[in-house]
Amino acid sequence: MTLLATVTSAISVVLGLGMLFRECKCVIEYEEDEASLDTPSYLANSFFDMSFLHLLEKAVPEVMCSVVGIIESCMRDRLLQNEEDEDEDEGDSRKSIEKEDENTDGKQGEVLAKVQDVEMEEREQRQEEEEEVVEEEEEEEEEAEMEEVEVKQTEKRLRTQVTLRNSKRAKTEPEVSSSKSKKPVKAKPEI
Repeated sequence: MTLLATVTSAISVVLGLGMLFRECKCVIEYEEDEASLDTPSYLANSFFDMSFLHLLEKAVPEVMCSVVGIIESCMRDRLLQNEEDEDEDEGDSRKSIEKEDENTDGKQGEVLAKVQDVEMEEREQRQEEEEEVVEEEEEEEEEAEMEEVEVKQTEKRLRTQVTLRNSKRAKTEPEVSSSKSKKPVKAKPEI
């Protein structure tokens, strides 16, 4: 069918087919003797009968194929259009990013300088902390050495005091003779 070229024409054809099916149903169900007063008069003279309904049913698959083809082509066109729009948007965003990069080169320099300043301060602070640790260790070592010297001096004083006591005892106490342990030597007669 050449009538179906756009989405709007496809919509019109589908709606028209739906209306024709409805009218066929009404005509087929119509019976003159059971019709109410509000039933339209054209139903009695309508040519929408069973033969027309069969012709209508044969046309539906052809119309469906055309409608599905139109929908697919519209979707494909929209997809391509969206991709083109995205490509244009990406191109525009790249251009704007490049412009922002040009504008922010000075700001990046400032930020880089601040980062370097912060890093330098952190390094200096670490060095100061390390120096403090080294100084504390040196002070602890000096204190340990001083304690060792004091201990040695104390030990030395105690040794000298012990030796002085021993020497004073020796002077004040009489010597115990050890004659008991010695045997008298007998004189040899002279011949």
